[in-house]
Amino acid sequence: MPNPYITDRPLSDQDLFVGREQVLANLGQALEGHQRLLLLYGQRRIGKTSLLGQLPTYLGERYRVACVAWDEIPPELSWPLDRVLWAMAGALAWPEPQPPADDDGSYYLGYLAEHEGGIAPEVTPIVCIDGIPPTCCAPGSGWAALLDALANLLQGGRLALLLAVEARPDECEAPEAPAPHTTVLGGLTLEETEDLLLMSTRGQLTYDLDSMRRIYTLTGGEPYLVQLFGHILFELRARRGWVSTAEADAAVPAVIEQAEPQFAEVWSRSDTAARVVLCVFAEGLGTHGIGSADDIRRRLARLRIEMPLAHIEQALAELQRRDLVERLGGGLFRFRSALLLQWLRDTKNTLETVRRSREYRRLPRPTVPPLLSRKVDWLGLGLWVIIAVLIVAVGAVWRGREVRISWTDQPPTATPQAEETAGVPLIVLTPERTLPSGRLAYMAKQEAGHYWDIYTMTAEGLDPVRLTETQADDMLPAWSPDGRRIVFISDRDGNREVYVMNADGSDPTNLTRNAAEDWTPSWSPDGARIAFASFRDNNWEIYVMNADGSNQRRLTNSPQADYSPAWSPDGEWIAFVSDRTGSLDIFVMRPDGSDLRQFTNDPATDQSPAWSPDGRQLLWESYRHGNMEILIADLDGGGEPRNLSQDTYADDHGPSMCPSGQRIAYFTNRDGGWDIATLNLQTGARANLTQSTMIEQYPVWAP
Repeated sequence: MPNPYITDRPLSDQDLFVGREQVLANLGQALEGHQRLLLLYGQRRIGKTSLLGQLPTYLGERYRVACVAWDEIPPELSWPLDRVLWAMAGALAWPEPQPPADDDGSYYLGYLAEHEGGIAPEVTPIVCIDGIPPTCCAPGSGWAALLDALANLLQGGRLALLLAVEARPDECEAPEAPAPHTTVLGGLTLEETEDLLLMSTRGQLTYDLDSMRRIYTLTGGEPYLVQLFGHILFELRARRGWVSTAEADAAVPAVIEQAEPQFAEVWSRSDTAARVVLCVFAEGLGTHGIGSADDIRRRLARLRIEMPLAHIEQALAELQRRDLVERLGGGLFRFRSALLLQWLRDTKNTLETVRRSREYRRLPRPTVPPLLSRKVDWLGLGLWVIIAVLIVAVGAVWRGREVRISWTDQPPTATPQAEETAGVPLIVLTPERTLPSGRLAYMAKQEAGHYWDIYTMTAEGLDPVRLTETQADDMLPAWSPDGRRIVFISDRDGNREVYVMNADGSDPTNLTRNAAEDWTPSWSPDGARIAFASFRDNNWEIYVMNADGSNQRRLTNSPQADYSPAWSPDGEWIAFVSDRTGSLDIFVMRPDGSDLRQFTNDPATDQSPAWSPDGRQLLWESYRHGNMEILIADLDGGGEPRNLSQDTYADDHGPSMCPSGQRIAYFTNRDGGWDIATLNLQTGARANLTQSTMIEQYPVWAP
């Protein structure tokens, strides 16, 4: 199979085209409403030309679409109206217009009236002029006058004109007359990004859902960058049939190298203030590229750079207009493309940018008087020494970990408390008192590019123990019901297989022994069987086997991917993820594959199902709130899903509920990296258990 991801040209109507359905629908409605001048705005490589290429197929035989590139128009035609009419004439095979030198515009009215008469009555011609540069529509360019003139020429006629501009409306002159129908093309949504990656290679290559979300985060949904990722990963992984987050991260340098001209153009189009703000974002502003104008001002002040707050706000407004940052509310902005941020980090810096500018300067370092000439405040110094001693003393006796409540919305609704049994009260998690120590298994690695290993730790984040240490990825641990063994995924034999080992890491054994990729194991509650996903049928399907690896058999049979099985505590159900309905949803079935039922039904991604200990509820991660959150709902479908994590500015993944049902563990990027966290469902208290520079993911409670 040749590489299906196209990076060297725009897409035509013969290529697979994903997304933009609403944009195409809006253009069709505008034409049906007899609007004859349409504007399509968007940055370079955002997909305008590819979208225009779909119009003949989408609009059908009632419309005749012809496209002309702006740079094909003879440059000697200096008047913008002359250039547009020349392009229209060439696209429709009309004679070249010959307006007189002193024409006041009336010539073109007669020209259009004469030649429109030759158009078949059942056809509406649409001329698309593509690639109009920002200089042609900038303030002072005459863009507004051109639009007013075109609106008058096309009014009441049958000919339609679509102008595709490499800018946003805010960067262009506004027409005095009512604005034409305007479409602004932005990045793809997460769902469109997933469709673009998956549909291009169905049956040949599939993606771990975390890897697709990672690609979306890195690219900001820009179609060209998504295609670059797909093209590079297809070359690297097509023979293996599977892409995980590790492979997506490994492809980043190659994607940045190929996208360097695009990033350099972003830099060249930015004024000095915008460049300074870009550098501040790249050098670590806020968490996950999030910050405010005040954050930027404080960062610059630490670097001794004078820049008025008004200039910073204007620069942020410019970057927002260009879709480089998005406003989150409360004065916060988030950088959209992590790839551009990395390129800036590698090639630019704030001090050098200021040094090369004339608008801003760095203040000289303040002189510090000699130590001996200072007057020493001995009383104040003594008080500080006493305070320091007290802090050290408190730290020595403080053995717990900081637990903080930090809601970004409303506290989650508490799950029903378990009844007290044998006179033992429920335990409330507080900084002074923690739940009894259990253990969590999880996967971790030192940094991107290193191998994953399996670890365990206490429920308070103490006593981390590394169970595996190989030159391979060991991932996705799951405890046996008796807590004596751990099943996990490893590629130590060349491809991902299901392994089992003792809870202390000894005696690892390959259970599946199949040349295809296997993934997401889950132990049955009686310990006799293991469910897992496998790509051995050139598609992800749910399989089950005996705990010793024997009797491997297929449970699902769908042309779409089925994966991530989770066995219910009573052994009666298996929950899993499937995109058989067109979006990723949670399904449940019997352990023999019968009685299939759809549990979630939402256009957003729902995945990573996990059961409550009593089997009455399912937890999962969902993107339906605009970021990844942990949701919970009753298995019987009663009531709406509840958002447990409620963390607007972070992504929360991989929920696992503790045996008592009082806490969930999950992994989150709330504090900058990927850490294991817990959430008390009664008090709302959150605790970051790892707080390290390592990457920790997919925690699971010991039984």
